Amino acid sequence: MNIKVSVIVPVYNVEEYVSHAINSLLNQTLSDIEIIAVDDGSTDGSGKILDQYAQKYPEQVRVIHIENSGAGNARNEGLKEARGKYIGFLDSDDWAKENMFEVLYNKAEEGYDIVICNSARVRYENDSQEMEVKAYRGATPISTDEFIKRAYYTAAAWNKLFSHEFLKKANVYFPTIPYEDFGFAPTLLTYASKIAYIDYKLYYYRVRENSVTWSRSHDDFVLYQIDAFQYCLDNCNPEKRDLMLYAVIIQLCENIAAFPQYEWYFRQYLTSMQNEVSKNYYLQTTLKKDVLENIFIAPEIPPIIHIFCISRNMPNEELNYIYETFPQFSIKIWNEDNFHIDDYPFLQVALEHGDYDFINDYAKLEVLYREGGIVIDPYIHLKKRFTCCLKHKLVFGSICKDQIHTHIIAAFPKQDFILNLIATYHYNPYRDEFLSLASRIRDCLFTLTQWRVSGQSQYIPHLQLAILSPAQLLYPLDIKRNLAVYCGEEDKKAFYQQSACDEYCAKWNGNTISDKTVKELQKRITSYQQSTCWKITRPIRIIGDIIKQFKK
Repeated sequence: MNIKVSVIVPVYNVEEYVSHAINSLLNQTLSDIEIIAVDDGSTDGSGKILDQYAQKYPEQVRVIHIENSGAGNARNEGLKEARGKYIGFLDSDDWAKENMFEVLYNKAEEGYDIVICNSARVRYENDSQEMEVKAYRGATPISTDEFIKRAYYTAAAWNKLFSHEFLKKANVYFPTIPYEDFGFAPTLLTYASKIAYIDYKLYYYRVRENSVTWSRSHDDFVLYQIDAFQYCLDNCNPEKRDLMLYAVIIQLCENIAAFPQYEWYFRQYLTSMQNEVSKNYYLQTTLKKDVLENIFIAPEIPPIIHIFCISRNMPNEELNYIYETFPQFSIKIWNEDNFHIDDYPFLQVALEHGDYDFINDYAKLEVLYREGGIVIDPYIHLKKRFTCCLKHKLVFGSICKDQIHTHIIAAFPKQDFILNLIATYHYNPYRDEFLSLASRIRDCLFTLTQWRVSGQSQYIPHLQLAILSPAQLLYPLDIKRNLAVYCGEEDKKAFYQQSACDEYCAKWNGNTISDKTVKELQKRITSYQQSTCWKITRPIRIIGDIIKQFKK
């Protein structure tokens, strides 16, 4: 068999879709196609389905079973076995148009190292809902340099056909990391002599909730793009490094806009390139002035995490998590050994009363004023997303209307507002000297700025102070976009959940709500319940159920 194209299909737990993918390859108009399906340790029926295809189509389908090691390694295993003149890729929950590989093959035969086509994004609920995604949006006539500069517009491997001989010469393989495509395809572009672009949608990929692509865009996986960028810079053609660096910087800027919750990490990586960029004439002349001026802005709040454990402990597993998750941060544990309660007479009174929350709250302010950083209580499970707050000077969170929480605070050193809070302890104007820190913050905000806490996200420009809503900062429910979760003190979880409910049921009094209010609330809840973004609206749905119980 004279194999024209080998198509490599990494497969992992997609028994619902894999038949559609394989059938789309068996039905190609191009003859002499080899299908190499690599079962990456599937635990469902995917492997058995593949074996059935190999038994039925022994001349066209080959199956490799390996232990689960990720899509990158699975594709590399497929590359080792490929015998075709050209190599293509298909993800196991996607499919190819019936003439895809005929079109790409005929173009490649004109002497191209890589041929690229458009794709269609298809919503998993309804295969008829599709949107064409252009693989190239740049200057014409198209050159290989233009493709490299826009490498991450078309970073996927599956909308391309590669010359097998070209792959061998380039000696580039998939990195065995998440976002393996972001390392493989852009790197290969730097070695290609001729690249062709087919302005048709020939590849269809599903966007489904439990797919790797979907989940990567909704959690910390997106940060693995940084590893992929570095793989490209380490392995690209040295003669094209300037172009590759340009592509990485542009994509990092886009990531900052698309994933603001991870801005700090992307900016840290950009900052590591600052010296090279400043000496690079090509980048200095091609990057827009506003890009050069903005990408290397240092975060305002220093990367220090202070954990306050005066007369309380943080579980070892949570402490290990902090060290592992935030290796770029200094981690400081504050307890009786390094925060001297004896220096503060009013803290000694609190100590006699066993009011350790009061002591820890005051200690937070002293440390924040001196050093800045992020202060957390030991039962807070801090998420990487919190670093998006570091661009502000000062960050608080709200529980609900008129209420501030104090379990996470972030601040730049020597903040006047923090100093004012400290002053409320030394020059106590309150009747109760053990007034909570939350109340002090709320009162200082109003006294100094006439600002009232609303329970929603707020920003006070002249203080560069951000107040984040509970759903954005702290929430007991499992919201992908939140910045922290509770890892202890169950009673506090219940308190915060009740506070969130109170925000929507503020008029509830004596377990009754007026009919008019119920109708207004139910109308609002219904609009949320009809939303397709069910993960984001989950708290509202729960509150909706509570309101419906009130009605009964």
